[in-house]
Amino acid sequence: LDRWGSWQRMNELRNAEKSLTQPKFDISLGDVVSLPNRQRTVKITAIRSINEITMNVSRLVMNADNNLNADDDADYAKIKRMVSEPNIISQTKRYVGQPDYKIITDSMVIGGLPVGAYLVEFDTDNKNIRTERCVYYVSDMFVVNEELPGSRLRLATVSATSGQPIANAMMRLTVNGMYGQQEKTVDIKCDGNGEAVYTYNLGQKPYKVLVYTDDDKYYPATNMWGGFIYYESKTDADYVTLYTDRSIYRPGQTVHVAAIVFNNKNGVETSAENNRSMKLTLRDANYKVVAENSVTTDEYGTASTD
Repeated sequence: LDRWGSWQRMNELRNAEKSLTQPKFDISLGDVVSLPNRQRTVKITAIRSINEITMNVSRLVMNADNNLNADDDADYAKIKRMVSEPNIISQTKRYVGQPDYKIITDSMVIGGLPVGAYLVEFDTDNKNIRTERCVYYVSDMFVVNEELPGSRLRLATVSATSGQPIANAMMRLTVNGMYGQQEKTVDIKCDGNGEAVYTYNLGQKPYKVLVYTDDDKYYPATNMWGGFIYYESKTDADYVTLYTDRSIYRPGQTVHVAAIVFNNKNGVETSAENNRSMKLTLRDANYKVVAENSVTTDEYGTASTD
């Protein structure tokens, strides 16, 4: 550009240079839900032509039962009013003196936090770059679901850290509308094992669930996917599985091979095939026969040869 900048096509290079040096940063926070008192590494996957970036974490007086989006200006104004403890975590990274084209990778750390809702914001010294922000939840709740026959849905609420059931937890199911009707919500309570079974009408299957207790209301609503499928297989087939003692051999080494032979009926009934005679063939890379051995399976359906 310095040498031939007056050439009529040089604006293409000017645009390319601008693209390669334009200030930017990309942040990967990971899942917006974290376990209690667990450190979270925030990855700065790319930062360029920026001297300073700051991460601030503030505590919010809100639970996960909301549709607020921190990237929306109107929603952000509402979220900002719910800040109870501003900047409980603040971390700044500086990159002074770096070339304006250099892409840098780095990381920050959000220390372990108690259950709750938090606002995470990333701001730079370049006021032309929009602040990136999100709502970050810390919760020990987790929900699993299983489709059952008869239009039933089995749900279980467990501790995300121990896997143990959370007794008497509450669930709010969001149900699809039927024949153009509006969707609705249904509140159900788990039993002492943290489980509940919900029966739904045709076309009104729940697709989202929110779980909470009096002490933990910070696990966002989760989409539920799955279906109950049953296929009665009528197959009756024999199967042979071969095993060698290694995956690659040097010239002259002996190949030790074992076989397991079994029969499968109706997709579920499996039995060993004993006293079954077979011929095992060893071929080279050109599919030429190198050796052949005959074997007979024992009572466990196994046989071996060299």
